[in-house]
Amino acid sequence: MLPAPSTAETERARRSASLVVLPAPEDVLDRFRVEVTRQQVAEWLPKQPELLLDLSPSCPRLLDLMIERGHTVVHAVPQPERLGALPERPGRLHRLRADGRSLDWIAAGSVDGVVAEGACLSTAPAAELTLEHIYRVLQPGGRLLLSVDSLVAGLSRHLDVPVLGRVRIRDHAIEPGHGATNSAQRVAAVSRRFELEVEDVSGRRVLLLDDLVVSGWSMTLAAHWLRAAGAAAVLPLALGSET
Repeated sequence: MLPAPSTAETERARRSASLVVLPAPEDVLDRFRVEVTRQQVAEWLPKQPELLLDLSPSCPRLLDLMIERGHTVVHAVPQPERLGALPERPGRLHRLRADGRSLDWIAAGSVDGVVAEGACLSTAPAAELTLEHIYRVLQPGGRLLLSVDSLVAGLSRHLDVPVLGRVRIRDHAIEPGHGATNSAQRVAAVSRRFELEVEDVSGRRVLLLDDLVVSGWSMTLAAHWLRAAGAAAVLPLALGSET
């Protein structure tokens, strides 16, 4: 049995470890998105105090900003959240636990603006119906600020499956379809332009997502790369096609 480290050794190890711990990349990206969103909201907010409906989950900095500008905010989310106490501001805050995807609990034309950030629409099973509800509760000439998360992130949450990777451009000098007059040249061009960045897919069934299929070679090669990486099956899904 190895001897237990002394208290001094444990403390030295703790201190040296704390010096090399860096924020995870996703934490940095999340903070960047929060700052970008806050700036967008700051530019969007009306100059005069108004009644705003906020459907954004767990976005305390946006709430603080709206109240700081003197607005009355109805903050409605379906699940409990830990926002903490907001500092005293000129505006007023009303917190409600309500379903922001179906606004039948609020009268038509009753708010001056709606804020739907924090990817709240990405979790809505029928976002188009939620938008109809939002437009119904807005006063004539009312304002709407919303963001929809990427399709990949939305599907990942909806299907409860992880995002394993992406096909990224590795050579920007090669333009799409440049110099390709036949299938062999197209395959060669796509192979030089793109590369697959992916986690371990061994034995997995992979949903391969693309927004638009033009020639089909990008998706074909991506599927080939995934199978070569060990994927048990590749299921392609495209939102549109030019062919």
